[in-house]
Amino acid sequence: MSIDYFEEQIKKKETHIRGPFIGYINPHGQVIDYSILLGVPGHDNWRNPVTPYFLNFVSYVVLGNSLEFFKTNANKGGIYKEIYEDNKYDGFDDFVLRGPTTFGMNLLNYDSFINNLNDTIKNVKKFRHCNEWDCLKYDLMNFFEKCYSKKDFFYSFGRVIKIHNRETVFEIYKNFLKNWDDREKESFYYNYRVVTLMSYFKDIVVQYLGYDSIERALPNYDLNIINNLYRESGGYTFSPKSIILTSCANPNERFYNWSVMGWDIQRIPRMIWNEQEKRFVEENPIISYHQTEKEIFLGQEIELIKRNVPEQYRKEFLRK
Repeated sequence: MSIDYFEEQIKKKETHIRGPFIGYINPHGQVIDYSILLGVPGHDNWRNPVTPYFLNFVSYVVLGNSLEFFKTNANKGGIYKEIYEDNKYDGFDDFVLRGPTTFGMNLLNYDSFINNLNDTIKNVKKFRHCNEWDCLKYDLMNFFEKCYSKKDFFYSFGRVIKIHNRETVFEIYKNFLKNWDDREKESFYYNYRVVTLMSYFKDIVVQYLGYDSIERALPNYDLNIINNLYRESGGYTFSPKSIILTSCANPNERFYNWSVMGWDIQRIPRMIWNEQEKRFVEENPIISYHQTEKEIFLGQEIELIKRNVPEQYRKEFLRK
């Protein structure tokens, strides 16, 4: 089924914000607008209703924050053992955190964290059909439920999320932070973690959840790290091409109308859940590159229209 072409919706939004439209299309063909929702723009907007659900349950390694001291002293019991047990992760020497914790370490033990995850999943399921935001919350929490089902997030996720520790970040941004006091620097580091973690959000939404990303903007990552924290970001500009980033198996059919209107459809591999192994795996390359007869026919039809019909007249050929 071909989804509608939301040209008027996109242009109206761009006129309002005086900048490029940023958003997603969910598997049901609904647009989710991330341009400026509750804060700054971006596919990785960290002030939208879904962001807290992502940040509260994602695991990541803090490079350079070694657990060795707590591991060595864990036999003494008390706070040393507690910190070590709550922040260790087999195969890693550094702290592995769950969410942007205030004090740089996990304050919940793993079992309490999983109980919190399960309670959140139950609540989200009650409202999954209310609107597109609730649908995304549900899909995201379903992703986390799978990733923690084997009690090994990185294994089930299929990749490792890493961020710098505060010392490294302060060194990288030392010129920017040179006149800041300790409280301000701590606030900067906390928000740096948020922005960095959210940089993984789009890949998860597109590859793991089956959403499509509307690419009308070019980001400046370093500028966003600074600007996204304190003021409306100047880190986005219009892309020379209008792109849809998708992992769907039938891009010519799903985005027929968008392709006809000149959008570039780029497909990346889908991550598929393997229930037996309890992990996400990249789809078989044969599936990635195989085209059905219908996909081949639609691709040829799209190219024929684009080659012979001026863009201003192509709406006549859009599918309902």
